[in-house]
Amino acid sequence: MTVIVSRDACRFRDAPARSVADPFESAAPDGFSVRLVHLERERRSPHLHPHSQEAIHVLKGKGVLWEDGTARRFVEGDTALIEARVPHATVPDPGTGMDLICFFPHADLPANTEELTDVVVPESEGRSSAS
Repeated sequence: MTVIVSRDACRFRDAPARSVADPFESAAPDGFSVRLVHLERERRSPHLHPHSQEAIHVLKGKGVLWEDGTARRFVEGDTALIEARVPHATVPDPGTGMDLICFFPHADLPANTEELTDVVVPESEGRSSAS
């Protein structure tokens, strides 16, 4: 049976430096998970997914996608594929926000997310450093 979940029906909760919602958490998808993410901070800690890749699509906004020490522009309409076990973070431009949708070929997202303690700080040259 087809399941449609409106954004208004999603329960957003606070996560480190972001708000997240799992639109299909009550439908329990088989073998994958989806997450809606809203970002408003210019600094955040990276994370990684030890068990799967992550596909990230920018629904709204612009900023950088930081991957293991390197940041690249990441804007509305862009989609990225992050390899498993690669530290990464999406960081909006100063004073703006970003809305993302993330897909994982792993059903248990909490068991597939490892928050890291480094803080991502974007720099104007398109690179970023951890401090």
